[in-house]
Amino acid sequence: MCGVVTSPQGSVVVCDRSKVSRIPHGLNMAAAAAVVGRLLFVALVVNKAVQSSSPQAPRVLLHFGMCTPAAITTYLFLKSTSAEIMATVSRQLTSQIPLDASLHLKPFVAEEYDVWSFSARKWAVKGIDLAFDFSEDTNVADETIGLLSARGVFVQTGGSRCYRANRSQQHILVDYMSIAEDDVATNKVFDTLAPTLFTTLMPAIESYEVHQFSLARAKAFSSKSANIAILLDFQHVDPELPVLKGGVIRGTAAFNPRASYVVIGGIGGLGASIARFLVENGARHVVLTSRSGENVSTRLLD
Repeated sequence: MCGVVTSPQGSVVVCDRSKVSRIPHGLNMAAAAAVVGRLLFVALVVNKAVQSSSPQAPRVLLHFGMCTPAAITTYLFLKSTSAEIMATVSRQLTSQIPLDASLHLKPFVAEEYDVWSFSARKWAVKGIDLAFDFSEDTNVADETIGLLSARGVFVQTGGSRCYRANRSQQHILVDYMSIAEDDVATNKVFDTLAPTLFTTLMPAIESYEVHQFSLARAKAFSSKSANIAILLDFQHVDPELPVLKGGVIRGTAAFNPRASYVVIGGIGGLGASIARFLVENGARHVVLTSRSGENVSTRLLD
């Protein structure tokens, strides 16, 4: 969300056009909302890593960690390829991962480093071709680095430590924020991946009405909901439902005249519209900041 502007029909929330993507044919809004994040992660991270690995049928070591949706997505995508998979999971979640017989081995407990490391060396004599680490355990990452093949690829999420790799190896540190802000990829993701992946990566969907927000939030943070998309239905909102707007005086549509409001990057057309909206609805102390430091106070006053 980038801001609020006024229009003859009322005040509306707007966002950059580049943030808007079409819904592919055959998907409804709920399904598209549930799968778009997974498609982005596969297109920008998993698929690129698989293509970077040398063998056509790479041996993949997958550390599920605490079983995040990204880890589940990676697993579902790898299942659809020719990759052979060995997995570890956190001791707390050994019975909650939807793994199946397609795994080369049963999942190991991630905290038992010596056990899975020894098995991995026997399983991949020439080294692991591709490793995904969704844990935040530095011991897991340290052990995995030592298992990589000469041209191995190590993809790490959930950590910030940069590991030294050999010249022929690759270390990819995933930044979720960069993925979300990649406008070009967002617009092209539906065109670059096979339509069959939409079904492969589709999680179960549970929809909640707005007044059930607390329940939906608790469900979303449950360890058993890693492969469930939690959606809030804003199409049907009870008119009696109390809505609190940031900065607005409770029970009114007016901004507090005694408070101060800061609009970051507020010298452009959108920033000026937001500032005007604030003033027209009661605000009396509005601070506009410029990313470039440019002095445009005269232009804004005009």
